[in-house]
Amino acid sequence: MSSERPVTRSGSTERPQTSREAVERPVTRWRRDDRPMTRSGIVNPAEMEEANRKPIENRPVSRRGLKDEVSTDRLPSRAGIEPGVRTAGFNSRIGTASRLSSAMMRAPSRTSAGPVINIAGSQLAGMDRLVTADGLSGMNTVSTSRGVGARQVQDKRYFEGLIQLKMRELGAEITRLNKEVETYAKEHAAFLLYDKRVKEAATELTELQETLADYNLLVDKANTNTEIRDIMEERAELQAANQIATRQLEQLFEERTRKQQLIAEIEEEIESNRRSTEKMITNMSPAMKEQYSSLKEYISTMQERVDKLQEQLDALNFRKAELLDHISSVPIKVEAARLSQKLAELEERREVLLQEERNKLSPEEEQERLLAQVKSDNAEILSIERGMSMLQDQIKFTKKQIETINDDLEESQSERFKKYQELKKREETIETFLINFESTKADELQRLNDLETDIVKTLTKMSKHLITLPPSAVEYELLEKDFSSANIFAGDNSVQSLSLDYRQLGMTLEKLNSMEIRIKTEIETLQQKIADMKNDLKKYTDLDSLQDKFEEEKKELTNEREELLRMKDTDLPTLQEAKSTYERLMVRRFVFSTISSIKLSCKSLSSSIDERIMNKSVSVTRIFYFFMDRYAEKCI
Repeated sequence: MSSERPVTRSGSTERPQTSREAVERPVTRWRRDDRPMTRSGIVNPAEMEEANRKPIENRPVSRRGLKDEVSTDRLPSRAGIEPGVRTAGFNSRIGTASRLSSAMMRAPSRTSAGPVINIAGSQLAGMDRLVTADGLSGMNTVSTSRGVGARQVQDKRYFEGLIQLKMRELGAEITRLNKEVETYAKEHAAFLLYDKRVKEAATELTELQETLADYNLLVDKANTNTEIRDIMEERAELQAANQIATRQLEQLFEERTRKQQLIAEIEEEIESNRRSTEKMITNMSPAMKEQYSSLKEYISTMQERVDKLQEQLDALNFRKAELLDHISSVPIKVEAARLSQKLAELEERREVLLQEERNKLSPEEEQERLLAQVKSDNAEILSIERGMSMLQDQIKFTKKQIETINDDLEESQSERFKKYQELKKREETIETFLINFESTKADELQRLNDLETDIVKTLTKMSKHLITLPPSAVEYELLEKDFSSANIFAGDNSVQSLSLDYRQLGMTLEKLNSMEIRIKTEIETLQQKIADMKNDLKKYTDLDSLQDKFEEEKKELTNEREELLRMKDTDLPTLQEAKSTYERLMVRRFVFSTISSIKLSCKSLSSSIDERIMNKSVSVTRIFYFFMDRYAEKCI
């Protein structure tokens, strides 16, 4: 074959010679002499001939099975078998080294006529059957089902089909879950409704039970032939008892509230005492703190010891009670216990008498002993008095310290200090006003200019609308007749009512705005006060340093306050004068600008109406001037 052959799947251009070597490959629709170039490039004809002269045994093992003895006779390909004849045993596809036919090289149908070719060496025994890569079981035809293991060629379309199948399953599951969610939501809503109905039914049932009890009582009274007078007396007694019970309940409630208030006051007092003790502990010297901690530890140890001894005492008392109960059941043991107790008392008395007998001295010795005892007692009394005087001095000193601390605290929280803080805040507000005066002035001027432009625009629009809508002569006559004094006064009243409503709404709006601003300022001041109080609490823990610092700051602040008062006295008149002049100028400017714009618009309107209406314009212009004057009065 002289035509160029494309590269095979394995990438090599060498193809072994087929069994039909002498027969030339037919030219099909997909194979022409001018075969296109493959991806690997142009095949050399000399290499092609050399490859055709190679023996068949050098053919490599194919992907579909192993090479054996039968492969030397090479079975013809599917394209080489003539139509109309199929060899037995080849109903299924055989995995040999022959070239596999593709969709482009399919054989003709079985019904087409053609010569029959007998294949030499095609009588294959059962042992000579070729083995494929899948084994003997892999010779089955390819199933068209979409099962997981049914398809041998698992290509891209196969996996796309699997993904689509899973997506459909997921969509069905999602729809099912959405339906379940909807049903659960409906059930939940129904449950809430039923719960509400159950509660209503329960309340109704209790009411009906109460009415039923009343009716049963009435039936019982009727069956027992009770008179109405007795029933009324019983009712009066029950009502009196109920009133007494309600009064008692109110008294108990009032007592409870009093007790709660008392408990709250006691707790507050305890908390204040605790805070004061903590402050005193923090203000102690290191030696006193150490002594306090040691005494606290000693008290805790003694308390533990007392608790242990109390437990032992309780155990002994319990044991004593048990023994007494046990003894009280036997009279002999009771008598023995009484005698033993009496014997112990007598022995104790005997010991005391013997001790007195042994310690008995002569009158001179007794006198000396008493004198020595009196002297020692006097010395001890003197030492105790000295200690008491020292303790009293210490108590006085500590009381003075406490008084000074309380005075400092009261002074820090006094009205003078509060007034100073208020003056400081006012000074800050004045400074902020002076700093922002130019910007606020510019903003107000800009706002006034905007309002003037808006008024001019609205008046021009009104004039344009009046010009574009001229009435006819008949309508003017009707207007002259209709616009009588009563109608004018009615319109005046309507305008007055609207203006009154507008003013009232504006006043309410201003009140609301001022209230909102006041509330915001109060909230800010309260937050500032809370922060200041927290900072003050932190500062007042260290009272010694705070007192020194307070004295220094007091001196500085008094000097600064005097300077600020002098500055205030000098700057306040000028500031008030500037403020009053500014307000006066702004009011005058606004009034003059409004009046001038209204007059200009009125003149333009009157001239245009006079030109277009001619003789009939007198009454209309009079009415228009009347309304414009009213509007100017409102603006002023």
